[in-house]
Amino acid sequence: MASEPKKTRWNKKFLALIVVILIIAASGSGAAVYLLSKSSSSVSLPAMSLTLMGANGQQKVLNEKDIVNLQSYTAKGGLKSSGGEIQDYGTYQGVPVTELLNLVGGITSDETLTVTGSDGYSMVYTYNQTVNAQGFTTYDPLTGSEESPTKPLTLVLAYYENGSALTSADGPLRLVVLGPDGLLTEGHFWVKWVTTMAITSSVEDWNVSVTGTTTLVMARQAFTAEVNHVGLNYTDSSGNVWTGTTLSDWVSWCNINGGISNASLAAGYSVIVYGNSGSSATFTGSQVANNSNIIVAVELNNALLSPPYWPLTLVGSDVSSKNQVEGITQIQIVSASWSIVINGTSAITYSQSDFANAVMMNPGSYNDGTTTWSGTPLSQLVTCAENKGAIGSSALTDGYVITVIGADGKTATFNNTRLESNNIIIADKANGGALPSNLAPLVLEGQGLASNEKIAQIQEIQVSPIKGSV
Repeated sequence: MASEPKKTRWNKKFLALIVVILIIAASGSGAAVYLLSKSSSSVSLPAMSLTLMGANGQQKVLNEKDIVNLQSYTAKGGLKSSGGEIQDYGTYQGVPVTELLNLVGGITSDETLTVTGSDGYSMVYTYNQTVNAQGFTTYDPLTGSEESPTKPLTLVLAYYENGSALTSADGPLRLVVLGPDGLLTEGHFWVKWVTTMAITSSVEDWNVSVTGTTTLVMARQAFTAEVNHVGLNYTDSSGNVWTGTTLSDWVSWCNINGGISNASLAAGYSVIVYGNSGSSATFTGSQVANNSNIIVAVELNNALLSPPYWPLTLVGSDVSSKNQVEGITQIQIVSASWSIVINGTSAITYSQSDFANAVMMNPGSYNDGTTTWSGTPLSQLVTCAENKGAIGSSALTDGYVITVIGADGKTATFNNTRLESNNIIIADKANGGALPSNLAPLVLEGQGLASNEKIAQIQEIQVSPIKGSV
């Protein structure tokens, strides 16, 4: 058989190459562009300076020529702001952070990375975030809803966005989180105007729940970003300097992130701060709003707090010694003060402060094996009803029936002899913290209660002066 002409063979190879290119293009349709390579000579960077500091004291200063000669990575990414806005989405090119850290000895699993911008903003990244780019919450770039990546992310010090050098609005260097899926990450991880990257000792993570109409979680890194934006100092009478943000800033953060609505705040609110020892402090909305003298502190004398203050402590000139909550675990924002009705021979409205006074006079608690419920015995509210004239003393002598009514209409009824041991309580706290929203403001708990007697979201208590058993 005669061989094919050279031109024919060349045309087939050319067509095969075109097919391969089309297949690759089709398979990558809609996905992020990504590339790991040496920076090309076409990359042109403005003057810049980056200081790298290793854990062993090694230090290296890079300029634009040093940086452009390092291995580069290109992919899509963007950020989701604390207010939920999608911003700065595009294709970024820069140096993987691990490449930079290797120049000063690398990073180990018991170390973290602190990245600082020229404006003083800094963010601390865990080893897992730095090396594996894991531990970031990711979001769909179109909808903003949470979406898990299918391919690994990379922490990158970017110098190009959409094929051009970063502008002075963000650069010349910006820390970004990129990946083949082109997903968004939280905005506080995107540090602008980066000048310094330092390897530091590991920092223990923590979370504090912030409960409004829904429960949010303030993580250590998110709070670090808040301190960078709106942080302030408070010097106490001993000369100690505490650093943190105002309690008002926590309310704003909860509001911005959908934890409580503007309408709920406008209706009036109180803020309860809970500590890890069961301590708590309550402030009215008027005390909290725009008040720079009630501070949630994360540092003392420029160092992270240590026990018993860790991770956060409430301080400030408007915080009394009894309200200085240490080891904060939860912050609850209660929209308007709640109340319940106690209905006897006449009806009274029992306010949140009335209930707090009842707890002070006769506290009660019950542990069901997993949860410690605290409040006051149900019998104490009967006594309070008598003291306020809602029921006569003769009814208490002759016997009575009490009915507890929840928001959903469910009821539980008891006779007075069942309440004498004080082991049935009306609780407003669980494990020293706020009740979940499906139980608040009050729940009935106690020894020997059947499941259908554990009334949640209590709204009314009826006391009937009827002698006899139930």
